[in-house]
Amino acid sequence: MQAVDVVRSLADRVAPVTISRIGRVAMTTADGAIEMPNTVVLVTGQSTYILIRYSSDGLDCASGSDLTALWPTDDREPGEWLEVAAMPEGPPPSAFPATVTQVSAHIGTVTYEDVLGLTLRTSTGAELVLSTGEDQLDVVSADAMLLSAQKVAEWAKMRVEQVTFIPGH
Repeated sequence: MQAVDVVRSLADRVAPVTISRIGRVAMTTADGAIEMPNTVVLVTGQSTYILIRYSSDGLDCASGSDLTALWPTDDREPGEWLEVAAMPEGPPPSAFPATVTQVSAHIGTVTYEDVLGLTLRTSTGAELVLSTGEDQLDVVSADAMLLSAQKVAEWAKMRVEQVTFIPGH
């Protein structure tokens, strides 16, 4: 799937729902929990999850009522399950509940296509700005995300394009 299609898919998934909180994903085993730095999960008021995951294959998103089922089965062992972990670097809990009003992405194109940064704006004015790289989704400021996208684009000889989707339109 092309990067712009992934961003459109994310906008479609957040269109009709209210987000009650945002977190990271923790993979839990009998030995404890390991936070997954390449994930962000949006928890909706309807007890469903919207999982945003970044890997060497690029950005991906999925949604459903069973968080563990959203994770690729070849990336987890039997007996492991997913839980929502706190995300102190994200918008404060007071920013929710909210609806996502805009999904924007900076996409690097030319030899291959990749989402270099993603911004979710909410009805409360809160923003979640994510920078991709090193198989992680880092929560950053808009300026830091733009600088990171420009650096990656220069290094990879990419052109950066911005796409914006208004959920529900």
